[in-house]
Amino acid sequence: SELRHLQVIMVDFDLRNRGLSRTFQVEDQPGVAEILRGEKSLSEVCQSLVRRNLFLVPAGQVNESSMTELMTGGRAVALAKELRERFHYGLLDTPPIDPYADVGLIGALCNSVMLVIRMNSTPEPVLQKCVKTLQVNNITVAGGILVGDLTKSALYEGHGDFAPNF
Repeated sequence: SELRHLQVIMVDFDLRNRGLSRTFQVEDQPGVAEILRGEKSLSEVCQSLVRRNLFLVPAGQVNESSMTELMTGGRAVALAKELRERFHYGLLDTPPIDPYADVGLIGALCNSVMLVIRMNSTPEPVLQKCVKTLQVNNITVAGGILVGDLTKSALYEGHGDFAPNF
């Protein structure tokens, strides 16, 4: 969104956790769940954020519907198509791959997937299993993003004067 001529949208598809929605304090507002049930349109739930070209669609309220029920209707495909038509870039936040099948349903709607890997927390076998799960479902893995606490000793041990001051 730093390039003002590009339209960017973030969509909170993590309907259980609502991480993006909580971050932007919109967890009680309609969003993805209402679109997938046919109660609201993208235009009705899409919110402008800090910049005029950055938007957010909250998770919404799941109610009694399961994510699988919501994703298997034609509305998910229609939503993905509309996102591609209206925005240059879309970032879809999903639940973790390992315990949930949701990401297979959501990932199939995307061009590619970026894995978020928690430093010193995500075991390598779990990461390998997640990558294989995505590949088996013909979902392109574009790469990964490492998140978590990085300490000076972990990054620059043995590099002497090249270590930055944290």
